[in-house]
Amino acid sequence: RITVKGTLIGFNTLESFQQANKNDLIRENFLSSSSSTPDSSTFTEPSLILLTYADLKNHKVLYWFAMPALATLPDKSVRALAGSCEVFDETQNETLRNNFNRDIIFQQ
Repeated sequence: RITVKGTLIGFNTLESFQQANKNDLIRENFLSSSSSTPDSSTFTEPSLILLTYADLKNHKVLYWFAMPALATLPDKSVRALAGSCEVFDETQNETLRNNFNRDIIFQQ
């Protein structure tokens, strides 16, 4: 089970649900412009947004769900892949292996 903070907004009318400015909601809930440059944005703590409208007469529920996902910028790409042995020394590789195995054992 995973617990995540979030925002649930329920609308009374279909029109208000459809007219909700989803881009502004994403900016307000997911991004923080407190970094050093005014144009840069960083993620705040993980959260989600759920907008809902329930049409009780017709037994229908409409919803719009958003959560942050990591993505690369279009102009960025991976140029070369390297194995951990090429990047880390033997001590660092051993530490990575031990921590990885320990975390897998405790999560089961």
